[in-house]
Amino acid sequence: MARFQVAIRYKESCCEEIVDIEADSAEKARRRCSEMVEENRIALERSAKNGIYISRSIADCRLHNMHWTYEFIQCVNLNLGSEDEV
Repeated sequence: MARFQVAIRYKESCCEEIVDIEADSAEKARRRCSEMVEENRIALERSAKNGIYISRSIADCRLHNMHWTYEFIQCVNLNLGSEDEV
């Protein structure tokens, strides 16, 4: 089994969290990403029915292939752009 890095982006956030997962192939790692998004959606629905608020809602999950500095630069640029809108 190989280790893959996936990038998880949460709603209301421009930055991504990089997580290691184990999978037999890149395709299975992508499938696991989709499963994580679906599991999070189900957990949010169940929690909402019980009056529980979960602040971290997954917007997207993908295999990570960018260098972390590129991800950081994108986040900073988005934050700087949003300050102009205020």
